[in-house]
Amino acid sequence: MREWITYLGEVIFITAVSGLVYHLAPEGSLKKHLHFVISLCVLVSLAVPMFSMVTELPDIFEKSYEDVKNGEEDMENGLMESVISTSKKEIENAIVSYISGKYEVDAEKISVTVTLNADDPEAIEITAINVSIEGISGAKARAIQAALDEMFLGKSEITVNHQ
Repeated sequence: MREWITYLGEVIFITAVSGLVYHLAPEGSLKKHLHFVISLCVLVSLAVPMFSMVTELPDIFEKSYEDVKNGEEDMENGLMESVISTSKKEIENAIVSYISGKYEVDAEKISVTVTLNADDPEAIEITAINVSIEGISGAKARAIQAALDEMFLGKSEITVNHQ
């Protein structure tokens, strides 16, 4: 605010001095050239804040760009975490459904925990699957483990616990 008051004072001073010089100048061709120079000075004094604002624009745009980029990165990270979490839950539910349907085990007696490697967001890997099932035999547990191992091509560490 103080800058605007100073600026306004400068414009008023330049305008007053210019008017005084113009009226004190002798009549003739000199006054015509003097009028042009005075008009130019007043115009420049009015335009100075615009020049300073234009020189500050790159900094303003750069700061805005950085703010948007940081917000975008935060949003992307949050979105990626949400996708990974949702994928993990979907995989766990699919395994529960598979075991429940194929081996006739009550879905509420099955607990599945999946561990994902999300170092590369474009290639998320299932590193471990831990299955706990209540009320099944050891032979059925081994059959389930073999089926899951075959399903995941032996690339995941699969553990089936029975109680």
